[in-house]
Amino acid sequence: MSDGHPTGLGVAESLPQTQHPAAEHLPAPHAIWLDCDPGHDDVFAIILAAYNPRCNLLGISTCFGNQTLEKVTQNTLDVTAAAGLEHIGVVAGQASPLLQPMPLLCPAIHGESGLDGPSGGRQLPISSRPLMAGKAVNVMYEAICRQHAESTAANPGAVVKVR
Repeated sequence: MSDGHPTGLGVAESLPQTQHPAAEHLPAPHAIWLDCDPGHDDVFAIILAAYNPRCNLLGISTCFGNQTLEKVTQNTLDVTAAAGLEHIGVVAGQASPLLQPMPLLCPAIHGESGLDGPSGGRQLPISSRPLMAGKAVNVMYEAICRQHAESTAANPGAVVKVR
């Protein structure tokens, strides 16, 4: 695609691959880092940020929340692979709260995987994408600093790294 977004495989193939007519008149994309706990809600945040011509999704860090860190991190890898977003790095973050007791997970809402379908169970193939190396807060900091411009760290998940 001419706007720098990937055509991808799987889910991305079914997405419209046309550029918005006003895109050439939009300001430069705003740099965003997502720190989330994918479940269903954060999957939409990832896809919307990645395919929005006004956003430059720098990377994604994961944290416990809708399910365990291991499960939400795998969900993020699976979703980014299915949506043709393998170029966006994923780093595992905080597995538990920094100061509070571990909250209850949400299997009744998001299922055992944290991203179950309406009839239960996983819906996406398991990705073998590698994770980015390093501590999530440091990887996020370095990615934002490289922008030399205003950036946003968006945190739709449990707030554990960003103050």
